[in-house]
Amino acid sequence: SLSEVIEEETNGLRQTAAARNIALEIDTAGPLNVIGDRKAFGQMIGGLLCNAVKFTSENGRAGLRARRVGETVQLFFE
Repeated sequence: SLSEVIEEETNGLRQTAAARNIALEIDTAGPLNVIGDRKAFGQMIGGLLCNAVKFTSENGRAGLRARRVGETVQLFFE
Protein backbone atom coordinates (compact mmCIF):
# COMPACT_ATOMS: atom_id res chain seq x y z
CA SER A 1 0.00 0.00 0.00
CA LEU A 2 1.57 3.25 -1.15
CA SER A 3 -0.82 5.09 1.18
CA GLU A 4 0.82 3.35 4.17
CA VAL A 5 4.31 4.19 2.91
CA ILE A 6 3.34 7.85 2.54
CA GLU A 7 1.89 7.89 6.07
CA GLU A 8 5.00 6.27 7.55
CA GLU A 9 7.31 8.77 5.87
CA THR A 10 5.10 11.70 6.82
CA ASN A 11 5.03 10.75 10.51
CA GLY A 12 8.80 11.13 10.72
CA LEU A 13 8.65 14.69 9.37
CA ARG A 14 5.74 16.10 11.32
CA GLN A 15 7.89 17.25 14.27
CA THR A 16 10.45 18.90 11.99
CA ALA A 17 7.71 20.70 10.08
CA ALA A 18 5.92 21.75 13.27
CA ALA A 19 9.15 23.15 14.75
CA ARG A 20 9.41 25.46 11.75
CA ASN A 21 5.67 26.25 11.66
CA ILE A 22 5.30 24.53 8.30
CA ALA A 23 1.93 23.03 7.48
CA LEU A 24 2.56 19.51 6.17
CA GLU A 25 -0.46 18.60 4.06
CA ILE A 26 -0.91 15.06 2.80
CA ASP A 27 -3.85 14.12 0.57
CA THR A 28 -4.24 10.57 -0.69
CA ALA A 29 -7.51 9.70 -2.38
CA GLY A 30 -8.57 6.13 -1.78
CA PRO A 31 -6.40 3.06 -1.56
CA LEU A 32 -3.20 3.33 -3.57
CA ASN A 33 -1.91 -0.18 -4.06
CA VAL A 34 1.11 -0.55 -6.31
CA ILE A 35 3.59 -3.27 -7.11
CA GLY A 36 7.15 -2.28 -6.27
CA ASP A 37 9.92 -2.15 -3.73
CA ARG A 38 8.40 -0.77 -0.51
CA LYS A 39 11.78 0.36 0.80
CA ALA A 40 12.63 2.18 -2.44
CA PHE A 41 9.24 3.92 -2.51
CA GLY A 42 9.77 4.97 1.12
CA GLN A 43 13.22 6.37 0.39
CA MET A 44 11.98 8.29 -2.64
CA ILE A 45 8.92 9.75 -0.94
CA GLY A 46 10.79 10.43 2.30
CA GLY A 47 13.59 12.22 0.47
CA LEU A 48 11.23 14.40 -1.54
CA LEU A 49 9.11 15.29 1.49
CA CYS A 50 12.24 15.99 3.53
CA ASN A 51 13.46 18.41 0.86
CA ALA A 52 10.04 20.02 0.66
CA VAL A 53 10.14 20.74 4.41
CA LYS A 54 13.82 21.72 4.35
CA PHE A 55 13.43 24.28 1.57
CA THR A 56 10.07 25.72 2.64
CA SER A 57 10.18 29.04 4.47
CA GLU A 58 8.98 29.20 8.06
CA ASN A 59 5.20 29.57 8.31
CA GLY A 60 4.87 28.03 4.84
CA ARG A 61 3.30 24.83 3.63
CA ALA A 62 4.60 21.67 2.02
CA GLY A 63 2.59 18.76 0.83
CA LEU A 64 1.96 15.68 -1.21
CA ARG A 65 -1.12 14.78 -3.17
CA ALA A 66 -1.48 11.24 -4.57
CA ARG A 67 -4.13 10.10 -7.04
CA ARG A 68 -4.88 6.95 -8.97
CA VAL A 69 -5.28 7.77 -12.66
CA GLY A 70 -6.25 4.71 -14.65
CA GLU A 71 -3.55 2.11 -14.13
CA THR A 72 -1.06 4.59 -12.65
CA VAL A 73 -0.57 6.58 -9.46
CA GLN A 74 0.43 10.22 -9.77
CA LEU A 75 2.29 12.02 -7.00
CA PHE A 76 2.26 15.81 -6.75
CA PHE A 77 4.73 17.43 -4.35
CA GLU A 78 3.98 21.01 -3.35
